[in-house]
Amino acid sequence: MPPIRSGRASKACDLCRKYKTRCYASGSSNGTCLRYVSREDSAVRGRRSSVDDRLERLERTVSALVDKLDSKLDEIAGSSNNNNRPSVVEVPVPSAELDPAPVFLIRDAATDAGVHSPEQAITQTGPQSDVISTGLVPLQTAHSLLGLFHVHYGRWVRFPEDIPTDRLLLHVRKSPLLLCSIFLISVRHTSQNLADRLAPKLFEESKRLITASLLEVPQTLEFFQAVLILSLWSTTIGQVPLSIDSWLLTGYAIQQALASPHFMEVVRPGSSQHIDDTLDAWCLWNHLCVAHLQYCVGTRRHSLLTQAQVDQCVNFVKSNEVNNYEARMGAEVQLYWIIYNKCGIAQVDLAGTKHALQAWQQDWMVLFHEPRSQFLQMGFHFAHLLAHCQSLKSPKSVMHSSVLKEMIKHSKIIINLAIDTTDDRTRHLTDHIYHILSFSALTLCRIVHTYESKLRAANYDTTELDNIVFKLITWFKTIGLPCHAAHILGDIVHAQFQKLRPEFQPSTPLVSGALSENPDEYFSPAKFYDETRPPIHCLAPLAALAHRWQPLIEEASFRELKLNSESVLYAIENKILNPRRLSYLRRVDYSFPPPDEEHPPTTGPEVDSGFLPLLRLLAQIPLQEEPLVDLNVTVPWAKRGPSYLDKLEDHVEDNFEELNSCLPEVPMIRSFYLSRGFGRFFYSPRSFCLVAGKMSRLGALTLRLMSERVPEIVLKERNDLLELAQSLNDLPSSIHQFDLNYFVNPRLLLDAMALEPTTEDILSRELCKFSQREGLKDFSFGGSIEPTIFWPLESDTDEGPHWPSLKAFELTPSDVSPSGKRLVVRNVWRSPDIWHPMFPVDDVANEYFTAAARCLSRMPKAEYLSIELRDSWSTTLVFCTGYPNDPDEPILRLSGGGGAKISEETEKEWRKTAEIHNLKFSMEVDEEED
Repeated sequence: MPPIRSGRASKACDLCRKYKTRCYASGSSNGTCLRYVSREDSAVRGRRSSVDDRLERLERTVSALVDKLDSKLDEIAGSSNNNNRPSVVEVPVPSAELDPAPVFLIRDAATDAGVHSPEQAITQTGPQSDVISTGLVPLQTAHSLLGLFHVHYGRWVRFPEDIPTDRLLLHVRKSPLLLCSIFLISVRHTSQNLADRLAPKLFEESKRLITASLLEVPQTLEFFQAVLILSLWSTTIGQVPLSIDSWLLTGYAIQQALASPHFMEVVRPGSSQHIDDTLDAWCLWNHLCVAHLQYCVGTRRHSLLTQAQVDQCVNFVKSNEVNNYEARMGAEVQLYWIIYNKCGIAQVDLAGTKHALQAWQQDWMVLFHEPRSQFLQMGFHFAHLLAHCQSLKSPKSVMHSSVLKEMIKHSKIIINLAIDTTDDRTRHLTDHIYHILSFSALTLCRIVHTYESKLRAANYDTTELDNIVFKLITWFKTIGLPCHAAHILGDIVHAQFQKLRPEFQPSTPLVSGALSENPDEYFSPAKFYDETRPPIHCLAPLAALAHRWQPLIEEASFRELKLNSESVLYAIENKILNPRRLSYLRRVDYSFPPPDEEHPPTTGPEVDSGFLPLLRLLAQIPLQEEPLVDLNVTVPWAKRGPSYLDKLEDHVEDNFEELNSCLPEVPMIRSFYLSRGFGRFFYSPRSFCLVAGKMSRLGALTLRLMSERVPEIVLKERNDLLELAQSLNDLPSSIHQFDLNYFVNPRLLLDAMALEPTTEDILSRELCKFSQREGLKDFSFGGSIEPTIFWPLESDTDEGPHWPSLKAFELTPSDVSPSGKRLVVRNVWRSPDIWHPMFPVDDVANEYFTAAARCLSRMPKAEYLSIELRDSWSTTLVFCTGYPNDPDEPILRLSGGGGAKISEETEKEWRKTAEIHNLKFSMEVDEEED
């Protein structure tokens, strides 16, 4: 039984005043009421008090929302001029004391008895599943989507700029709602196929999660971040305007914020100075206020903010050092508060509204001279447009001509501002910007349709106005994918435009619309571009001839590019490679500048001037379902002998490790190929491993490396190669084809290995481990290597090696192994000719052949294995599981005319391997040539 309640305390205790709950005197010396004495006495009663607090705050919130939803439009207009609106969270205090309500009394008794709903038990059993754990979004796709969101939208929700994607994902996965909301926005900027497949399911999941979260009090910080995302892009996520009611959602979030510990300092009356750990909360609150006021204006609904709260937002921005972005947020809060109060009422005071807007502009004039000011300008002209639209309904018809003039002027300015300031970030703007543009275009349509005769009498060119609307519709079609909000709103405006202006004939038809309606009347790149032929470079200048042909021509002309440091910097400076053109890329060939006396091959100039900017460009390729670009990099040869190369031997820094933090994520690279490089190698193999590690969806990696430097540096390079082998596991798990060729002059290698003799070649061991990674299908290595690349030493075989996914293993060992054994020799006595050929050494070669047989026995998906010796006949051992065109061909063949033999032990191992693979063993060895 719960304790018998005493009368209400004459003075509430501190805790009851804080949580605005009824206080019951306990008679204790410390003045604590019965409610909180119970909390201290037992854990069960503590849970009851927590439930009381949460439910009572929720009741107040719901009550306030219901009051606002029941408000009428005329009541809004009547109260909008009153700057001191009553607080929406005030709850009347009854004048007489009341006993606990019957249902509350029963609820408290149930809590004391330990009665809980089944849903409570379910939610307490463990963490909620998210769209990754359910398999809807693969982990690899999740990394790409989150990375895209982090770059383009992270500041809206105050994600740290320098946090790695892996760590951010761990943080975001704490909230399935936030994770789902992020993916829902990002997937609209990947590919149409991926968006069509994932977005509808993500949308349904986000609605389910947001509905479930409405009953939680207090809310987590991630909830407010998710609300911002869903509200700011409500048209994008549902593909129709207001697919989610952003006014209702932001209003609820604002009410929740008033009761949230995360915003305690922000909502405290009179607060404007932030403490270090409250900056994010202040900014997030401002962003919520901006979104809420935008939709209060856009839907003509009542605001849940007060004048005091708006003033706090503005004072925070003005009294703290914030960046341009956050300053614009504060300016927009004040602007949309003015629009809400001045422009949304039945009788607009046009002069007073203009004065208020001009005062606002003067107050924030410094921002109008800084970057990205076009959005403040759009809002400023949008405010004037709304005021004049409402004024047009005035019965004073004599005012119509001047009002129409102003409406046309502001509509044109808004549209031209958007089109003239288009850049790579335009497609990532909030839906509100596109709503403003659509409203401006629709307003122009209605004006010309309704007042055409009056406009013509006033010498207005109505055709020009029609062309402006059509220009915007065409511009909408250039933004992002077909699922972008711009395309959706463009179709809406276009349909209304055709309805109101059916006689309009554009001078330039809509290409995309024409293509869909008359596909046979327009050329497609597929009709004149053949992937088997070289790229049509001559088409590039034609792009300037006609805008309607530009996308078609660019798709072919930007498909393959050959670049160097000069062309990369030129493309960046002149903004040639924008994301749309980058989306056409399928192959990029980049060449480092050749070394000469004036430009020695040091890493700094080459990397900084061209290669890093190229990677940053490629990082801007729009994310699609699969990576599509092949990147081929060439490091040209140096001429032999120049003295400056020898002088650089001791002090050239030959890696990119110090630049690792500058390397961007490049998820759209499908394959990465690096050519051999300088005769004297100035870039360590591990350097390019670092670069490849940033290509998160890389499928094929090919490195062609060589060195002809002095033994000490050869040894250092080989150690670098060991570091590369040890760091191979850091390469993307998506790699299915790996090809590494590292050639060193045999004499130099012997001299180098003699400096530090070892019992085991670490490179061979590490490459053996790497070849066993899951997902790898093709592995190839050329260079000095031991047989342990196939089969490790006995001490390493406790569990036995296993190649679960490998299908092909190709090896081309050098003349000399790291331990000094020669695989081929020049035997003069075997050839009387002047030409002295290189012959295979059977004993050493059979060590590799035997190890390969053991390796193949642990490759369940094996299809092909080859070992090619570097003798004069290119003697090659080939194993193939079958030849469809020649079923009689042996599964094991040793080709070449150098007289190589297969030992009995080797043949025995291969017979075992054939039996394991259920193959009939057959072998053929080529005879020695005369």
